[in-house]
Amino acid sequence: MEMESYYKWISPYVEPNDTNESMASFRKFLLGEFARPNDQADYFVMTFPNPRIDYYKESDYDKLQKNVVGYANIIVNALGFFPVSVTCEILKQLQTLSLGLVFIGIIFSVVSLLFIIISVLLIYSLLMITVEEKSFEIGIYRMVGLNKVGLITMVLLKAFFFVLPAIIASFVLSVA
Repeated sequence: MEMESYYKWISPYVEPNDTNESMASFRKFLLGEFARPNDQADYFVMTFPNPRIDYYKESDYDKLQKNVVGYANIIVNALGFFPVSVTCEILKQLQTLSLGLVFIGIIFSVVSLLFIIISVLLIYSLLMITVEEKSFEIGIYRMVGLNKVGLITMVLLKAFFFVLPAIIASFVLSVA
């Protein structure tokens, strides 16, 4: 209930012809322009100016909190309430959401790291199996005249051809 409506609702119950001067001055106070709701308020609700969504568009929670609390401080200073405690319920909910998003980000990072480690181990094992299977062929290449640099180049090219399909697939999936 707004204070102006409250004052008008309560004023008929104050006797206008009461001989007690304090009651008459109280009625005048309730109906007059001297009634300041700020003096009697213990709970104040504020909203942001339209469009309100602009205050919450920031993706960084710390910047969002700075904007919201800064606006609330301007309102509190303009009202002149001291001491006062400001609670922003929506910021509490957004902080919970922000912490949840950080937690999910950490989980995705750990899973990505595990996938990278597994893929490196798989490529290493494929190369080792290939080199062990082809040891006879490598011996023949060396006998024909292939030097160490040529052998290393051959193994690296084989590794590149193992990784190339994964690189192409990752680019296709990241665009889609």
